[in-house]
Amino acid sequence: MKHDNYVDLLDFDQLPYLDELFKHYLREVSWALPGQTDSKYPFAKLLLLSFAYALREAASDIHLEFHSRWGYKLNISTMRGGVHIGTDHLCVDHAKILKDLVLTRCGIPVGSQDRSDFNAALPVDFPMQWVRKTGIPIKLEFADSDKYNLRLRVAFIQMTDGGYSFTFRLIDENRTKDLEDMGFSYAVLCEMTELLAVTSGLILFAGPTGSGKSSTQYACLSRANTGQKKIVTIEDPVEFMLKGPGSIVHIEVTPDLPPERALRQTLRMAAKILMIGEIRSPEMLQTALSAVATGHLVFATVHADHVPGAVDRLFKLLPQDMREAELATLANALQAVICQRLVPLREPTGRSAETSVNQHDWILKHSGVDFDRYGVACDAVISRQAMVEMLVVDYDVKLAIAEFNIERVFALGAQQPQFETLLQQGLRFVEKGLIALEDCNRWLGGQPMASRYPTLRLKLAKSYDLSMNQVDEVISSYYERRERNEKVDLDDLCHQYALSLRQIYEDEPLHA
Repeated sequence: MKHDNYVDLLDFDQLPYLDELFKHYLREVSWALPGQTDSKYPFAKLLLLSFAYALREAASDIHLEFHSRWGYKLNISTMRGGVHIGTDHLCVDHAKILKDLVLTRCGIPVGSQDRSDFNAALPVDFPMQWVRKTGIPIKLEFADSDKYNLRLRVAFIQMTDGGYSFTFRLIDENRTKDLEDMGFSYAVLCEMTELLAVTSGLILFAGPTGSGKSSTQYACLSRANTGQKKIVTIEDPVEFMLKGPGSIVHIEVTPDLPPERALRQTLRMAAKILMIGEIRSPEMLQTALSAVATGHLVFATVHADHVPGAVDRLFKLLPQDMREAELATLANALQAVICQRLVPLREPTGRSAETSVNQHDWILKHSGVDFDRYGVACDAVISRQAMVEMLVVDYDVKLAIAEFNIERVFALGAQQPQFETLLQQGLRFVEKGLIALEDCNRWLGGQPMASRYPTLRLKLAKSYDLSMNQVDEVISSYYERRERNEKVDLDDLCHQYALSLRQIYEDEPLHA
């Protein structure tokens, strides 16, 4: 058995809980001296067990830092919050051993290991027998495999104090979701499905790091992968490996192949769908718009807090001397903006409580919702839920973008039936008792434009005395009937729904 073989070092019969797991191995690390032949052995154990714990807890990231003054930090970001691992027993003299071990496992050549930063992918395989015993859910398509494949996106940077930092983002293909399983509203799901049928255009996914943009993009790509269209992805590094009947090419960005050059090369590959990663430079945006003009459907991302911010971000990447002319090109290319965040989903309790005056005023200002009572979620976090703010770029929105009228872009989008701000959707889940109000404040933020330009959903709720969840039910029914080619009016549906509720209340017997 090789000491640096991650898989063989784990006791797969039972993974101990955190305290028991790390105290033992951190002591063992302190005994390994740099000159020993097996000095990497405890570090390999430590890393593998960290990955195993993160996998079991459905964690998103592992942060490993070394500071020349005070040593190591090892933190695991789980759904329940950050788990901090004590590293008092790690010797400062072992810093280079640990760094070299990770770099080597990431495939970084020895001669390149003095680089100040890099991004890479690290594959780790766990025996399926251990995974089943641990209770980790396994997708049907992977059930017959003898290995559970986990990929880690590794980001490394050298710090000014002589230390370094590794961030491991867990990429678990076994837990990827289909579009229907993402938890989106039925209206958003229908609009996304229609978007994937268009032949060309730019679909923009917005949100901060860790908001689930990649998962949503891959769910869309999986739906679009019918075998009829060639798909090319450009990533830094490649995260998920798409499976399916069609031609799929994954291109990884390297120092010798920057994203702008990779995108230019893909235009010669007869692809129909491109996923190009983050648009972060004017050249990248120009090439993406050229790809749309030549008949490609392009998926791209930007870092923005909400839909207006995403449009503003693209505007600022246009050449200053050509912005007015290029705005029309951008408006014609853009098909949709999908902004999202991940919020902890909690077990409902059925209890309710009053909002405080400060909470009420903040919600009213940033969502337009007059929110007095809410379901109280218990402390147990069961998963994470994507909140989505989706703008469909129709003709009127294109005109507003061409004029760079951001407020009008929001005002028009707010009247689309699928549109709700991130906070408004979060409040719907709070109303159900599935999300804590504090999590909404922390993760979703606000949108002051929402109080000036009330969404269609909010107007319907006030006009027909319905809750936001009841309005969502009506809008889902609206889309279902539209799919059956029925002529239906949204106001009529709300009126009928409100009448049916009134009838139910009138028929209910009075209790003493």
